[in-house]
Amino acid sequence: MWSRARRSVVVLVAILLSGLTAGCGEGERPHTGPGTGEDEIPAITVQPGESVQEAIDKAPEGAVIWLTEGEWEEHLTIGKPLTLRGEGVDSTTIHGHDEALPVVRVYATGDREIAVVFAGLTVAGGTGWSEGDGLRIEGGVRASLQDMAVEGNDSYGIRLSGDATVTVTDSVLRGNRDGLYLGGSAQASLERSTVEGSERYGIMMLQSARISLQSSSIVDNGMVGIGMDHSAQAVIEDSSITGHTRGIHMMRSSWVSIKSSAIQENREDGVYVLDLAQATINGSHIESNGNDGVRVRDSAQVTITDSIIGDNRGGIYIMGDAQVVVEGATIEGNRSSGVATSGSVQATIRNSSIRRSMFGISVASELHQVTIEGVTVEQNQLGITIGESSRAMIRDSLIADNAENGILVVFQGEVIIERTTIRGNGQFGVALLERPCVSRDREFTGYAAGGRNVIPGPEEEHGNRQAAVCPDELSFLMTYEGGELNRRD
Repeated sequence: MWSRARRSVVVLVAILLSGLTAGCGEGERPHTGPGTGEDEIPAITVQPGESVQEAIDKAPEGAVIWLTEGEWEEHLTIGKPLTLRGEGVDSTTIHGHDEALPVVRVYATGDREIAVVFAGLTVAGGTGWSEGDGLRIEGGVRASLQDMAVEGNDSYGIRLSGDATVTVTDSVLRGNRDGLYLGGSAQASLERSTVEGSERYGIMMLQSARISLQSSSIVDNGMVGIGMDHSAQAVIEDSSITGHTRGIHMMRSSWVSIKSSAIQENREDGVYVLDLAQATINGSHIESNGNDGVRVRDSAQVTITDSIIGDNRGGIYIMGDAQVVVEGATIEGNRSSGVATSGSVQATIRNSSIRRSMFGISVASELHQVTIEGVTVEQNQLGITIGESSRAMIRDSLIADNAENGILVVFQGEVIIERTTIRGNGQFGVALLERPCVSRDREFTGYAAGGRNVIPGPEEEHGNRQAAVCPDELSFLMTYEGGELNRRD
């Protein structure tokens, strides 16, 4: 116990004392703590005009190398555990100059693991599209970046491969071609950090890479904030993803959990999930994106809970064979549809509100039923549209104050409506797309059923302005016993 405590004190004293070594060159006697033997933590100071790489080569494992205020035009290679510390991102810079090399390369060979710490530095100026990384970290390296800036590199700001791991705290990756790349089984953790101004991707993840974002910002990267492929996994919490062409783009079997975060003002979709990818979105704001807030296609699976999806062109768009559950969400102010489905999707919307869109819910799904339960659909141009050959179950919901029809069922659409209040809509509470309800030459050949609904007519309080239902054959919807209208072949 005493030995371990004494070692901790020695390390702390060594680091404090090393800040007093500005007058010593890297070739002079290393400063150490008061311990002896294996307890010593060498602290070597390097000043402008002296070689950082020479200091690294000569330093014993675990050494602390201090860079004073200044700029070094070097390419560094580190293959041992050590700490490289500067005077702050505005004071100490390592700048690359050779197109064939990353500015800093850290590697571990074989099964070896090494720990390397970077703090208080700017790493910049990697040149060359394929090799001009700021930091390249390979193999069994456990790297920590604290108060760092990695900026202006022609390739990746930070590239991780193999099973490398990096923790990035209070740092910024700025103006690189791509901010952070993770391949293989690499892992990264970002806390209170920013990835901004990349030409293409803020973060790119392939293979089985993993990342955790906590209280971080991915901002104004040219193409995609976070791109995920293969079986990459991400956990995003209390973070913002803003100002890209697409906020998050997920492919193949990638997986993401998004919690208490903001995905806003991206030029196309906020979150785009395709193939077999899976996403869970909880307590988040997905707003003001140029296309859909959340777009799901193919066989992807998405769960959205307690979130706000607002002021996008479309709120949630579900296509193909995708499966989506929406619960406790507020979906409002989207310019086209609050929720739209097409293809053979399976979708459930529960205990949510959908307001102020052109279409509250637009169902154009074949084969599988869309379930709408405990949902408020109000103040839209048209409340719910059940498209041709589509099926929907609506129960225990409120469909109110929409400018046109509360529920419109098209041609071969099928709907069951139970225990729902449909009131104050500008045309009919429930209507079929046929004469005399809506001016169309085709006759409805679908199915409608249900009962125990409250659908007031124009003479009643909060009544639908033209009629409760159209045609009158749907009047059973307002009875306790209920009934059905079956015009299917």
